Amino acid sequence: MTLTNDYIDKRIEERVQAYFEAMQPLWTLDDLKKKLNVKSDNWAKDLLNHPPYKSEIESFVHYPTSRRDPYLMKPVEMNNWINENFERIFEEKYLWRVS
Repeated sequence: MTLTNDYIDKRIEERVQAYFEAMQPLWTLDDLKKKLNVKSDNWAKDLLNHPPYKSEIESFVHYPTSRRDPYLMKPVEMNNWINENFERIFEEKYLWRVS
């Protein structure tokens, strides 16, 4: 019974954490890197700018229009896209890694 309760507690904790992360007004590049557990800005930028991905995510990602303009993402939509495409992202990274 303890194993079941531990599993349930962990799932509840994960959902609460995901809820609070999703409530953040907008994600920045740093939030995206944290979600994907990567350290490189270039890695995250390459991902966001890969044409097949960009066409899928451009409705919820703001792309910079000037040097000081940051990447911004709607957290719920971006999180859902990452969850749905997680394996694809890492399997195809050799295709979209530019820098």
